[in-house]
Amino acid sequence: MRKTYLCALKQKVERFNKEFATKEFDGWFDSKYHPSLNEGKLKGIAAGCDSAAYKQWKDEYEVKETSKAPSSKSSELSTLDQDFELTFKSERKLATLTQLVELTGRTIEDMRLAMVDTSFEIDELEYWAEKYFMIENKPNRDFDLNFSAFEKMLKTTNFESLYLLKRFVLYFIHEFYVFEGSDITYYKRKPTEDDNSVIKAYDSKNFFKVQIQYTENKKPRSTKLSDLLNAIPFHKFANTICKWEHDPNDMEIFSLANPLLAKDLHEEIAESDLHPVLVDYLKRIICFNDSERYQWLMEYIGSICHYPDSKTKVMLVLYSMEKQIGKSNFFKLLTSLLGTANTHMTQHLTNVFGERGSPQLRHKKMCWFEEIAGDKRSFRNCLERMKSAITDSLQSSRKLYHEEEVHGNITEFIGASNNLIGIVEDKMTIFDVNPAEQHNKVYYGELIDDVIKNENEMNKFYTYLKKFANPKPKSFFRTPIYVSMTTASNEGIVNYVNELKESGLNQIMHTESQGQYRVERDTMYQHYQRWCEKAGEVPDKRSKFCEKISKLDKCITFKRYKENGATPYGFFFPIDFNTVESSL
Repeated sequence: MRKTYLCALKQKVERFNKEFATKEFDGWFDSKYHPSLNEGKLKGIAAGCDSAAYKQWKDEYEVKETSKAPSSKSSELSTLDQDFELTFKSERKLATLTQLVELTGRTIEDMRLAMVDTSFEIDELEYWAEKYFMIENKPNRDFDLNFSAFEKMLKTTNFESLYLLKRFVLYFIHEFYVFEGSDITYYKRKPTEDDNSVIKAYDSKNFFKVQIQYTENKKPRSTKLSDLLNAIPFHKFANTICKWEHDPNDMEIFSLANPLLAKDLHEEIAESDLHPVLVDYLKRIICFNDSERYQWLMEYIGSICHYPDSKTKVMLVLYSMEKQIGKSNFFKLLTSLLGTANTHMTQHLTNVFGERGSPQLRHKKMCWFEEIAGDKRSFRNCLERMKSAITDSLQSSRKLYHEEEVHGNITEFIGASNNLIGIVEDKMTIFDVNPAEQHNKVYYGELIDDVIKNENEMNKFYTYLKKFANPKPKSFFRTPIYVSMTTASNEGIVNYVNELKESGLNQIMHTESQGQYRVERDTMYQHYQRWCEKAGEVPDKRSKFCEKISKLDKCITFKRYKENGATPYGFFFPIDFNTVESSL
């Protein structure tokens, strides 16, 4: 039969390889199946010696093996016990695994029972995970177990099955990471003297670097940890929130809130117990010895510290044209209370209140602006988003090339300013700062070294603030500078119209028509441009100017009129509009 096969094959195939064709035939003939072929059929099907043709030949003519009734468990599940033994057959590797498991507070026997449990189907991995481990809702632990040891185990182990590998990864991965979304990952870390955060954002792209070997259908395979994480149901076990007052017994939710740095001493602390430089700085430098202002400030800071899950819904700004008078020390003071993990410093409003939102503020309790100033146009462009950020409990952000994301907003906004730019009305408190200790390095050195860097002093201050704290939203504190800031925050065209009402139309060429004053469009716009140049404003385009000015004052009408057969545009003012004899 072999000769007949080779002869027929040689006639039908141009590039005939006798050795390869013989090997293919012998492999088929020596198989456990009994061939049911005769020479006639063989000549008709001998169309090639490639594996695809061979498979087609074999599938059509071989005697099929009697199939057995499928068991309730897949073969992959039935061999889990054997797969585990083969994967960790090395005594050294088993010892390393035992050490890893014990650092999680479990035993190697506990892990083995979980790994070889056949009571769950292949597609029930999430239910298996729920049975055998619980994700901590607090990221506090002894940190003896580190990811590098687990990563090394992944890289140097050849897993006998993909399913065993998935169970292995799920068993350990939440000891190190919290997965909040497809591209949002946090890692658990041990706090240091300089950084008290126990969770930090982590670039999930680093998972691409972890290559893992496993066996499938007796063939070696490899995968990356990043690909594996996309195939296992880890997101189901990461119902995350950012909440400081979180029930530690609630195991369904993982709180991403890092603990505050200062601690409650649980004793009565009076003002006289505080460091005198701290009291002087807050009362004299920040509050100008105004008792009402000091009371408001203590309530404001106290509410932020002792009710971190609530929002004051007020933004505090420290203002002074002078530099080196201690404004930034206020940020250092708050950071020593809240911790660096809960604070964020930025230079520009647009970094936070730009069109893309502020994803960097996720889970931050305080955002500090080194300068509220910048130019007026940027301030006004951010104005609406500032209002919503200060008051709303939810905030949206848009990652580059990604859809909009909504998250909880517990951030307080505080900052400094050297320029009089503007204000968010009814939502912002402006404190001017006393320059009495300007350039006094001894005074501010004592404040930093003896108070801000002194853990005991900060704990006393934190405890002292408790009596002032209130979870309810606060009202803004009106200071003398508030009115001038309100005027400065107006859009340039608003101030132009307000001044126009005061000065009248005396310096603008106008004519009386049908009981009204009329000003040609270009004449009016040129007057506005000259005003902007003097006021240091950037003028709007003519179309925007014409649209806005009639909306700002309903008595001003912008429309077409007929003159000498033409229909130009013009502004129409009531006769009583031009009552003041002063000029712009």
